[in-house]
Amino acid sequence: MASCTEKSSNSNGEKAWLEGVKVVEVFAVIFLFASSIISALTIALRKWPTRTLLLWKLFTAFSGAAGTVIIMGVLIFFKKKAGLSPSQAIATKDGIADWSMIVSSICGVLSIVCSVFIGCKLIMKDSDMDDETDYSKWHENTSDVQILQEVAEGKASTQSSQHGHHEAVHANDGNISTFSHTTTEQSPYWMVDLGRDYNIRQIEIFARRDCCGELIRQLDITAGSSHNLMTRCGFYSGPAQTGYHLAFECTPIINGRYVKIQKNDTTNLALAEVQVMAIVDRIVG
Repeated sequence: MASCTEKSSNSNGEKAWLEGVKVVEVFAVIFLFASSIISALTIALRKWPTRTLLLWKLFTAFSGAAGTVIIMGVLIFFKKKAGLSPSQAIATKDGIADWSMIVSSICGVLSIVCSVFIGCKLIMKDSDMDDETDYSKWHENTSDVQILQEVAEGKASTQSSQHGHHEAVHANDGNISTFSHTTTEQSPYWMVDLGRDYNIRQIEIFARRDCCGELIRQLDITAGSSHNLMTRCGFYSGPAQTGYHLAFECTPIINGRYVKIQKNDTTNLALAEVQVMAIVDRIVG
């Protein structure tokens, strides 16, 4: 009789441990998918208003791997305490742990592989948002080097209206202490004529350094070969902050002579500096 009682007790204990394994593995799956989604969103939104810090990007990317490793350790502890070997866990017929080792393995492998891949992509892409970017960029798929040059400084520029002495030229004079400024109006804009068509790779905007950075919002950044044939390079919902430096990569490259920044609301538009980075040469390595 004692033997039967002991056997029943062991069976109940085993089932309790396996129930714990099931609960923890559910959390492992949720954690994996959540971290993957957050990492994907970080990459997708990297060109948008908040210019996410590299440290936060790396934390997001590798949290999936770190978290899953921790959870895997908990699973191993549970299974060891339950007195189960991997083969015994898979062979359990109680409907709880027959998939436990399979799910654990898949979660661990997928999380580590995906997180390392996403982390590497984030490191590579982060250079596009760096204020101290070296504008000689390597193609991912070729051995060519793209030579980028700022082509807007000193070119003829206009704006929809003018507030005080803040002329349009102050947004492309090479001095971020000066700024262009329109009056309050519907959809104010600033435009530069580059003089000829360029292969435009990136457009950068510097917000005022003294105040009012939050007014940099709802910006539509376009470029094209004529005023009536403009292609969107980027859109900035904002708001920015005072002193912000925003960079928008034109994908695909836009061949154009004109660059226009238009605000989609009824306020003013003030720009400390606008830089247009164009491909001017290519060296085959």
